[in-house]
Amino acid sequence: MKYAYVLLFFLSASFTYGQKQSEINLIKERISLSDKSVYIFCRGTKSKAGIVAREFNVTDTVITHTGLGFVKGDKIFIYNVSDNKNTFESALIIDSLESFIGSDDVHYLGVWKCDINYKELLIAEKICTNYHNRKITFDRMFEISNDDTLYCSEFCELILKQVNPVKFYFKPVAIEIKDPLMGAVLKRKNLVYFPVDFFLGNKYCHRIFSYKFNE
Repeated sequence: MKYAYVLLFFLSASFTYGQKQSEINLIKERISLSDKSVYIFCRGTKSKAGIVAREFNVTDTVITHTGLGFVKGDKIFIYNVSDNKNTFESALIIDSLESFIGSDDVHYLGVWKCDINYKELLIAEKICTNYHNRKITFDRMFEISNDDTLYCSEFCELILKQVNPVKFYFKPVAIEIKDPLMGAVLKRKNLVYFPVDFFLGNKYCHRIFSYKFNE
């Protein structure tokens, strides 16, 4: 009986992986991206951290993580700041489309295109490369500051603002922290931050693709 449960587990895991890979392949067939644009890639996850992040969104109730994407040839490079447990590595990583949405807990993908010209594209690529060459630390206190301690939406806002501060002007959100536990963790009663869906409503950012994974 024990071996039957083990076999069932592996068969279930294999089916889940196969289904997810099939959906990723479907996304790659349907999505149409240009190497002349910058894209905001967003995912929604069912993890505990994702649920907490979603609660701080302003309008969208699905997005839990975001990054900036570029197209080179037939490949997609997504720069995003993640909570990397390995303190010796930078929190700023470059994902492929597969690695960005490949986790089992990812249930949503959304892609927004940023209206930019060629000069702005080069600026965005250069800034992202410069940050990737530095050691970025994940900001667990979610404080807006001009240093190498960042969280995902803060990084995206920072890059877009440097590309064009007029077109990509985003005002941080200020809220009162009502959850006592959250307030104790962050050590303050008020939070000024950039939510994961900070770019929604900006007329230079247009959603061009969305997909909900089968659950």
